[in-house]
Amino acid sequence: MVETAPCRNMMLCIAWKFSKLVLDTLSRGRGAEEFKGLKSKILEMTLNPHEIDVSSVCRSIASIGKVYYEPLVEGLERLGYCVVDVTAKTKSKLIVGASSGLLGTVLEVGLSWDYLLDLPYIPASSIKGLIRSWLVHTVLSNYKLSEQDKRRCIERILALTGIGREPFTRDEKSWAVEKLGSEVDPRNTVPSAGMVFVADAYPVGRGRGKTGCGLLDFDVVTPHYYRGGEPVRDEFEAQPNPVPYLVVAEGVPFRIVAAVGLVEADMLRDITSCIGLNGSVDPCGLLSFILLSSLAEGVGARTGKGYGIFDLESVEVHRVQRPTVQRRKPGRLVWKKRETPHKRSTT
Repeated sequence: MVETAPCRNMMLCIAWKFSKLVLDTLSRGRGAEEFKGLKSKILEMTLNPHEIDVSSVCRSIASIGKVYYEPLVEGLERLGYCVVDVTAKTKSKLIVGASSGLLGTVLEVGLSWDYLLDLPYIPASSIKGLIRSWLVHTVLSNYKLSEQDKRRCIERILALTGIGREPFTRDEKSWAVEKLGSEVDPRNTVPSAGMVFVADAYPVGRGRGKTGCGLLDFDVVTPHYYRGGEPVRDEFEAQPNPVPYLVVAEGVPFRIVAAVGLVEADMLRDITSCIGLNGSVDPCGLLSFILLSSLAEGVGARTGKGYGIFDLESVEVHRVQRPTVQRRKPGRLVWKKRETPHKRSTT
């Protein structure tokens, strides 16, 4: 029998329980078939508060606004940022970080999780990448722009939102490499943070989930055409293999904070004119429109199947005319290439 987990952190308890189940199965000399049932046992344990303690999740939900978001917004205002504070509720299930975290090891499908706060979250890099993707797609779809104007707009977008490991989608990458040059290839480019600020998005209330204080629910994906990690040769070898896992439930409100400084206002207005908007609107209004338009496309994985859709609940805009704390002005976008490390001589 598995011992009661001596921890008060939901995700660490899941990992601890799974490790104990694996060790117990190995000590009894059971076969591979029993290992397949361990995932279902773990998911069943999450429904039992005596097995998996979720009290820390509930406490974090109750305190996250006062502990994290209020100081964050106040600090950004003091630095002279226009702050857009959005609260949006999941209309469908949400999957973020499917290939990472402890759950990726335990259940094969991961979930972005903050182990200190013991909460699921949407990484700031995912939100910023969503904004960048929406802006790039909108610019490339604008037939009124010349190729030279598109190049200028894309460069401004990358300067504003930063350059990640994959700044372009598969369809956009060929255009970008041809028009902007090979220096935009993420293999040759040093990633940059960009000039717009985006914070990690955390849940600020309970949802309609079955576990995790209402934040989490169950889902399943059933691959048919893989066996042993390899694709099958024909339809006769296809075999359904259900994979249960945890997702963020429907009805969970997330708080998303984005900010842009007054010194970046001209760049933001130039970008909005590239997508056919009135650049005379104030920076906070422009950032609000871009953020909300990006969220409408869906967040995370499987958005094409209806996952990651949000319903807007509230938008608060904090406008500051003059910063109370001086900050350094951003420089212009400069393409930096990674330096190839020198190989040591073996002679």
